[in-house]
Amino acid sequence: MKLAISSGAAATARGGCPPRRARCARTDPTPRLRRRLAAATALASVVVACGSKAPPEAPVAGGARAEAPDAVERVIAEVRARAHVPGMAVAIVQGGVADVRTAGVASLEWDAPVTRRTAFQIASSTKVFTGTLVLLLVQDGLLALDQPVSTYLADAPAAWRDLTVAQLAAHASGIADLDDLHTPGDATRAYRDAREQPLRTPPGAAAAYGRTDFAVLQVLLERVSGQPFEALLAARILTPLGMTCTRFEHATDDDVTRRGDVIAARAGVYRWADGAQRTAGFLYPTHSYASGGLWSCVDDLVRWAQALDDGRLLDPALEARAATPLPLIGGAASPWSVAFATGTLHGLPWYGHSGGPALADIVRVPSRRLTVIVLANQQRLAPTIAPLLASLALGAAPPAAPTPAALARPLERGELQADRALVIRLADGTVPDARCAPAARPLAAELRTWLPLYAAAWPELTSLALIDRQVAVDGGDVRVYAARYGTRVAVRWTVTRDTSGALTGADLAIE
Repeated sequence: MKLAISSGAAATARGGCPPRRARCARTDPTPRLRRRLAAATALASVVVACGSKAPPEAPVAGGARAEAPDAVERVIAEVRARAHVPGMAVAIVQGGVADVRTAGVASLEWDAPVTRRTAFQIASSTKVFTGTLVLLLVQDGLLALDQPVSTYLADAPAAWRDLTVAQLAAHASGIADLDDLHTPGDATRAYRDAREQPLRTPPGAAAAYGRTDFAVLQVLLERVSGQPFEALLAARILTPLGMTCTRFEHATDDDVTRRGDVIAARAGVYRWADGAQRTAGFLYPTHSYASGGLWSCVDDLVRWAQALDDGRLLDPALEARAATPLPLIGGAASPWSVAFATGTLHGLPWYGHSGGPALADIVRVPSRRLTVIVLANQQRLAPTIAPLLASLALGAAPPAAPTPAALARPLERGELQADRALVIRLADGTVPDARCAPAARPLAAELRTWLPLYAAAWPELTSLALIDRQVAVDGGDVRVYAARYGTRVAVRWTVTRDTSGALTGADLAIE
């Protein structure tokens, strides 16, 4: 998983992020958050009505498979304390066996405890179901990932003739994002609007996280299957797996009135701001349902993971496609596969998605039949907990830090010590404005806001090694460090400075 916050002056040729934006491989696409945390993942949004009462908790196979169950409790407790998370539900599913934990309250208003049936808003984590559905239609022979979308959308514009289904589902379509999440209308209307816009880039040339491409994907799935999107997902995933608390709320805003469905055992959605909790839920119209908007509980998500473990959903060879990043024109790879965010953990491919940016975070390592599910009701949370818990469950240390190469521009001992202190302050969110270049002063606020959320569950910094040093395009300095936190968390930090030594950028990649 990767996060980058930088100023324009510090941009390097590494394929980094736009000025003053944070990029995370598994994040929710709402406009305000997207300016800070947009997709790349390193880790990515069916429907059965619930009754007026929450169904009884369904039994889940017991037995913790994590290396140290107490370590899971410690991670949950530390994240809740540091990131002001009212409540969480966590599951580690391996080989069909589920270890489920709940903690805290689902509702601050009523002090209702979190249970395995508490329905959390999972935002862009809805894409794990969209991706599963795409692969199911491929498995049925109704859809081919490498075929042009015009095979299934006869009225697609001529500019889309080279656009494949795989590119559409991996945010590499080139379709301009209309940024119209709250515009009334169904997916057909969004598709019609998208057809009228010129492509932003040629299909397959670049990956850019957005919503409009998934509105097009929603229409494509409806035409191929002959069913509305919600009915299709209910028929193919929710009903067969007995997922009875997963649904959309069908919320709409009408002038000053917001209306939506009653969702049994619904958790509140909160955002810590100015020293207090605030309510902060997302609104998803129907044309964005392939992209986000579901509410779900940990028990339902466990059923999805167990069905994959047991081979009841996808053929293993097809599931491997879910964990394979889409190749882009020019040889680079998209951070996404078929609607899923992708990456590696301890050298093993994973796929999944987060949402909100971390109201939900799902990481699956198919080669180990391992899935980690984290649900929370704190919007101001970064998607690092699921990878950390997956690391515990895998029971293996991260790869050893790279051996530092002979550097053309070595550092003095005092500089190394100063950079160690800086990395600690980056993770703690205590970098002062004075350390940043004048043009990058907004950077300090971004660092203080977001980096501590990533580091909330990390142990203490145990080692830091300089592994690369480069000259930035503006003549400044780019330093790359391999950091180890405790024995389980490996992070690669990239710190950029201008020619005066002032901080202009920071980037982290969890390995």
